[in-house]
This record gives sequence, structure tokens and C-alpha cells, in this order.
Amino acid sequence: MNDGIKKIVIVGRDLDAWITAFFLKSVLDKSRDSYEVTLVELGTLLTEHDIFAVLPSYKMLHKTLGANEDKLRQTAKARPFFGQRFTGWNPELPEFFHAYDRLGINFNGVDFFQYWMKAVSNGLKLPLEDFSLGVAAAKHGRFVASTGQADFSHLAYGYHLSAIEYVNAIARAAMEVGVKRENGNIITINRNNDVIHSLSLDDGMVLKADFFIDASGADALLINSLTDNNFESWEHWFLCDRIITASSAPLSPAPAFSQVTAFSSGWCGLYPLNNRTAIQTLYSSRHTDFSGVVAEMKMRVGVDISQGVERPIKCGMLSRPWIGNCLAVGTAAASMEPLDALQEHSLVISMVMLKQLFPNSNEYQNERDVYNKKMHSFIENLRDFQIVHYALNSRDELFWTACKNLKLPHILKEKIDIFKCCGYASVREDETFQEENWISVFNGHGLAPEFYSPLVDNMSDDEMIQNFQKILRMIKERINSSPLV
Repeated sequence: MNDGIKKIVIVGRDLDAWITAFFLKSVLDKSRDSYEVTLVELGTLLTEHDIFAVLPSYKMLHKTLGANEDKLRQTAKARPFFGQRFTGWNPELPEFFHAYDRLGINFNGVDFFQYWMKAVSNGLKLPLEDFSLGVAAAKHGRFVASTGQADFSHLAYGYHLSAIEYVNAIARAAMEVGVKRENGNIITINRNNDVIHSLSLDDGMVLKADFFIDASGADALLINSLTDNNFESWEHWFLCDRIITASSAPLSPAPAFSQVTAFSSGWCGLYPLNNRTAIQTLYSSRHTDFSGVVAEMKMRVGVDISQGVERPIKCGMLSRPWIGNCLAVGTAAASMEPLDALQEHSLVISMVMLKQLFPNSNEYQNERDVYNKKMHSFIENLRDFQIVHYALNSRDELFWTACKNLKLPHILKEKIDIFKCCGYASVREDETFQEENWISVFNGHGLAPEFYSPLVDNMSDDEMIQNFQKILRMIKERINSSPLV
């Protein structure tokens, strides 16, 4: 391996900064002689109310880092969750779950959803989610072990993590493996065109490095110094521009899911932790104000967020998250809503890409091009998944009507049109969510296909009923034999 890169400086704060530092020091030191990794830690933006809701794939970060996940869960007051329950997005429809699991069992190479559509046309009254072990685990709060039957279930769970406690634990672990920390404000970014040579801090220190990583969140302090007009705003798709974080007493019993409730000008998420219930409320300031949201939350959701912390939120991503010798990760690269537990997922994608593409030398144009392309592809697919919740709502308030009337990204419109026609969820390359996730959300929001596959008619109605009953029995047996979360 070429010795071109030896010193790495990370500038950032909170989760993005400490995970990146821990990740680089842990992963890179296994592959070659020790790297020098220094974190210039900016002031925290976290409050006592903040929460990280992370997808099941996030646990791969813990595994890669060699972290003690059980200890981290205990420290961060964590609760596992099997999915999210959506309420009020389509008032004429029942609430629905999006769980991280399969839906039924495919028969004869045909997706279960196609059989379910035929059964519904023949009078079946059971919702699609009743055929998901993941949904059953969420509803009953049962910790179901792996079934060993990949065709039946690949049940997975994410975590609700109390933000400050979790970041502090990661920071301690990062410093134990050799990450150096410097506190201070950056006075000057010393560069030549798009190559950063050093950073001058307010205490007089000058930090030189071969490679710089921007983990400064929406500020994108380093990479924004290298170019103008690098941010692609999504404000025309995501109309919520304010977020309120708050806390309430712990729920008893604590559910094994996040509760996501729509209201007149936004939505509210409830996230159970071991010591409290974290609350995130997003709303559009063009349609209401803080006091109006507080009053509606108390009346409709039954929570008091009057003492919560309000901040602006702006969704979008960088056109080029890697410029010169500076690479942006996490929310510096892409800022997403917390809907679908995606607010921290851009960090996961950054780490996966960084592990695969970290440059072997000072010549890394190819790696840079791939990183920029792949980050765009992954993040845009996630963006489209979130847009679905807004585009398919059936509420009649001004905010929600505006959401329904937005012009959709052409790839998402194509995906919706295909599903409406034949119930097929077209999954592209670089997708985080797979067919069952898209089907769950499309169906939950009431998007009904016109036709089901004619291949399902190769199975007799009696055999189909027997197979449905078998699935329901398997789910019931697994839930009854599993412990509470």
C-alpha cells in the first residue's frame, strides 16, 4: 500500500464525528501501519431530548468497530424496535406498520403479495401485515429469535438510542483505540484550489494532514470552503422546515415500535427508551407556528412538547460530497428527515463507501468519482422512499394537499405507476429498502394495483387458503413461544 496518506484530520461534532473517527482508526489500523487520526471537535448541538432511531443495518457498524453492543445499549438507554406504525396519514384507512421483515412466503416463484391481492379480490378481510412475523413482533412486543427459514422471515430490528449517552460512549471507545481529540474553533482553512493543507485553530494550533473529513453536519465547514453552490435542496419535496425535540415519561409497557402520527401540518414520532419517551415533531412554519403545534400535539397525540427544543431542518445533499482531499460524511453529505429512521442513515452509507474506497495513495480521482456517484444514488433512493409518505397521503388540510400535488422525481413516479398497474415494486441498484419495504408502504397508504399476476391462478383457491393458514399458524406459534422485549 502506498504511503501517501498517513495523517487524517476530521472536523465535526456529535455522532458523525465520533463514529467516523472510531471507524477510521479501527478499520484502517487493521489494514496497515497505524494512521494518525485527529478529531477537531466542534461544540455539540445535542440536547437531553435527542434520539437516534437507527435501522437494523446500523448494527453492522457496531460489528465492524468491534464494539460491545450490549454495553452500548445499556449505556444509551436503548430499546429495540421492529418497525414503525403510521397513524393518520390516510384517515379513511386503518393505521399500518412498516416492519423490517418479509411479507408472507413466496409460492412457485411468485411474490406473496400477488396471492394476497387475489385473496382480497375474493373476499379476504385480513390486512397484508397480518402475514408478517416482524409486524407481529412489533405489535406484541416479543423478541423473536431468527427463524432459520429465510423464505418465511428475515426478521430484523433497529434501536432507539438516547443521543448524548450514546455519543459519549462512542467517544470514549474512539479515544481508547488512539483517536486524538482537539477542541477549538477553526480560524483559517489553508488551501490551494481544492487541496486543503492545514487548519489554523483559535488557540494558535496548526493542524496539517494528508486527508480531511468533514463531519460538521449541515454547516459542512470544510467542503463548503472549496466550492460554491454545492448543496441540492429538497425543500420543494419536504415542506416541513422546523423540528421540535422533547421528552415525556416512559411508556409502560414500552412498545417495540416507533409511533408516527400525522397531524394538520406535519407529523410526530414517539420513540420508546428505557428511561423516557423521546418525541420528534416536524411541521411547516408556512402552515402553523410553535404554539399551534404544541396545542395540537396535546389534543391529538396526548403529549406536552411545550418545553421542547425547536430547530430548523432543511433536507438535501451535496452535489459533490468529495472534493479534492476533503470528503464529507453523514449529515454534512446529506441531511434527511428522521422519518423511516433515516436521519442517521447517510452516516452508515458514508462509512460503507469509505471502507470500500479509502484511497491507497494521493491519486484517488477514481475513488472520488465512485464515492460521489454512489452516495447520490443511495441517498436519492432513500429520499424517494420518504417522499412516498407525503405523496400518497389522503388528508385534506392545506399542508397535506400541497404535499399531494408536488411533482415527483421521475424515477419515483415510474415506480408508483408500475406498482399501480401490477403490484410490482421495482427496486433499483443502491437501494437500502427492498421489495417488501416498498410494498408495505405502498399498500399501507392505500395504493391498490389494478391487476394481480396471472401466475397465481396456477394455484387452486383451496391450496392458497391452506398456505395462508399455515403462515398465520407459524406466526402465532413463534410469537407465543418468544419472550417479551
